[in-house]
Amino acid sequence: MLMSQEFEIFNSDHAVIYQDMSQPLAHYYIASSHNTYLTGGQLSGESSVEGYIDALKRGCRCVELDCWDGPEDDPIVYHGYTLTTKILFRDIIVDAIKPYAFHVSSYPVILSLENHCSEKQQEVLARHLAEVLGEQLYTDPVDENLEFLPSPETLMGKIIVKAKKMKSNLKTSVHEYESSSEEEYDGEMEKPVTTLKEKKTISEGLSNLVNLCQGIHFQDFETSKLTGKCYEMASFSEAKSEKLIATKGVEFVEYNTRQLSRIYPSAKRTSSSNFKPIQFWNVGCQMVALNYQTGKKPVFINEAKFKQNGGCGYILKPEILRDISLNYDPNAIQDDRQVLSPLYQKTLRLEIISGQHIPKPDQEFDGDIVDPYVKVKILGHPQDNQTMKTDVVKDNGFNPRWDCEMKFSVKLPQLAMVHLIVKDDNKNVTLGTYALPFESLTQGYRHVYLMDYTRTFVSPASLFVHVSIIS
Repeated sequence: MLMSQEFEIFNSDHAVIYQDMSQPLAHYYIASSHNTYLTGGQLSGESSVEGYIDALKRGCRCVELDCWDGPEDDPIVYHGYTLTTKILFRDIIVDAIKPYAFHVSSYPVILSLENHCSEKQQEVLARHLAEVLGEQLYTDPVDENLEFLPSPETLMGKIIVKAKKMKSNLKTSVHEYESSSEEEYDGEMEKPVTTLKEKKTISEGLSNLVNLCQGIHFQDFETSKLTGKCYEMASFSEAKSEKLIATKGVEFVEYNTRQLSRIYPSAKRTSSSNFKPIQFWNVGCQMVALNYQTGKKPVFINEAKFKQNGGCGYILKPEILRDISLNYDPNAIQDDRQVLSPLYQKTLRLEIISGQHIPKPDQEFDGDIVDPYVKVKILGHPQDNQTMKTDVVKDNGFNPRWDCEMKFSVKLPQLAMVHLIVKDDNKNVTLGTYALPFESLTQGYRHVYLMDYTRTFVSPASLFVHVSIIS
């Protein structure tokens, strides 16, 4: 009985959509992918339609398309100025977006277009989108006086185009922008990587499809507060974002209550590695875009976070990231902001009792018997980050017993993730792991079914634990 799904550590009530989906789009975390077309590295990897199918089937709601002029006036998608292979834009729309956009969830899908096409081929992009997607494509012109973005609930079944748009106040027929890579949005391209910049004209046909997600160049938070529109959004490199969090954290939180932001990995990450997403979630960034093709820890944590709310790809941000009057500081819970601590603080008592069928490294049959121990991490607000571990059990992967009680004081549980890692003391390798949002924990005696970092279950490996949460 205890081994049934009923006794999983993850709250089964969170395996369905349970959150309010009627708030403005900016009030949600949105599962987002970077360079979705790539299956490997950024310099010579393969581009594939399968990348989009895989991301969408995993609950991703924002995918990226790097669009370039192709042969026979048919636009292509690839990582520009590299040896990555090329695929037709139309094939992505026909074979991936159209059939799989709402495979997992009916909530909106955002197509993040990095547009390097000539005006002529931009018109082809627009035609493909309109002809293939039909009524799924969100084409309503945006009200320039719109105060808040529509909600995920209102936008159900719709596909939204994110790109740059013609300036409505320009009177001439030429609407130019400077095209390089997405890094130009925040003006911070990493120096070791060079890009070619060229003047591009925005096609009227494509511009007409851009409405709720209009890409703009970010100037500063003051300008955004004074003149920014809710439908204008900026993309930030991880380096730029980290700098803003460190120096303008409160302002970044406020910005993200009104407008969407997209965070993307450094151009230096040529192997398609990823940053740690939690620091960007802590300031309310909605689209923290990761290389889904890289099955490492950041993507593992990302997918663990988005398992809640039915895995629909949208998570309502905590109240402290939606209501600026709560004076949340992403860097420190200061004395004059202690109103947050008594209001939300909880204590987690987690007893790691035992393990069952802990595998050898890489699930091999041969080799030394493992010496397992369990490490537990709280990942969230900087002041909540903490780690504890059990003792090592020598030469026992079959049924190790720890009986180790851990106690964690968590000031902002609504931001926190709980990450359990089973390691081999002998080789210092991970044997199995599991993560979930703090607020998705279920109290009582529970089983933790272990995975690898691709979120594949290492069956039948598990931990037996007891969870107690005190407010």
